[in-house]
Amino acid sequence: MTETQKETVVQKLGYAVWFGGMEVRAAIWFAASLFEVEMSEATEIVHDILGDYAIVEMTGIAQKIGDKHV
Repeated sequence: MTETQKETVVQKLGYAVWFGGMEVRAAIWFAASLFEVEMSEATEIVHDILGDYAIVEMTGIAQKIGDKHV
């Protein structure tokens, strides 16, 4: 699996978890199995991508709030 393919899978996992299509524990297990890494590393992978989704979401919310006050 190439790095680009891995990144795509991680993004799709994050999307599935963030939008409620998959539980976090299932995503961690899936990442551990797919990438053949320890559960702790898979946990870090999933948590990192969820952090990225949270930043994007909160930035969008802050922008909407800011637009209402202008």
